[in-house]
Amino acid sequence: MGMPITIVASGGLPVTLTNSAYGMPMTISSSGGLPVTVVTSGGWPVTGFTTGPDVTAPVITSTNTVSNVENSVLAHTLAANEAVTWAIVAGGADNARFELSGSTLRWLANGVKDFEAPNDADTNNAYIVTVRATDLASNPSTTQTITVTVTNADEIAPGITSSATVSNAENSVLAHALTANESVTWSLVGGADIARFELSGSTLRWVANGTKDFEAPNDADANNDYIVQVRATDTAGNQTNQTITVTVTNVAEGGGGTAGEMFGFFFPLTKAT
Repeated sequence: MGMPITIVASGGLPVTLTNSAYGMPMTISSSGGLPVTVVTSGGWPVTGFTTGPDVTAPVITSTNTVSNVENSVLAHTLAANEAVTWAIVAGGADNARFELSGSTLRWLANGVKDFEAPNDADTNNAYIVTVRATDLASNPSTTQTITVTVTNADEIAPGITSSATVSNAENSVLAHALTANESVTWSLVGGADIARFELSGSTLRWVANGTKDFEAPNDADANNDYIVQVRATDTAGNQTNQTITVTVTNVAEGGGGTAGEMFGFFFPLTKAT
């Protein structure tokens, strides 16, 4: 009838046409081994073709080197150039330390590793596993050996190096510089008088950058000792707390009086005769 011919592999996979010599029939196959349908544009079947099996092995395209920070789960996605199923196969010295969840390679029982206590075969934090991909036509890939290297995490809390006792003269602003032995961020986390303080970067000061009056204390127990707790958090999330006591001291206020009164001694007045 002169209609065009359409060749379709179910699943949309590529179709290969192989023309044998000497006028023999043409073989049609799909890369996934799925059924192939040959029809004209009018939907009429076409005869004279045979469909051949998929004999092409899949190719693994995902990397074979992986880095995993200690104390974190492993989720390495395996990939290939066609639809496959995955298996852990003989060859990796640390196969027993791994499992598969679909196409995701992870630690056994979805656990974590400790850099300071490696349990790979040679205890060097490089875990070796071998995987294989098998396509829908049961063609196996060549195996891939994967090395997962566990890296060290910062687990050391910062050390606060600034003083925990501060003296502040009444009627003067507070500017206590907070310091630590590494880069940290600061926060207020406790203390009976936390509401009397604020932070400006790494500087502890009175709330609203105000001042205190020795004669009218407003700390929790009204004794001019203001208690606040600060926290230093490093870039890895490790934390250290410090309780700081800021003591407000008295300042001589007012003026007038004789020089003798100012210096604490007095001269009796005598009447001239």
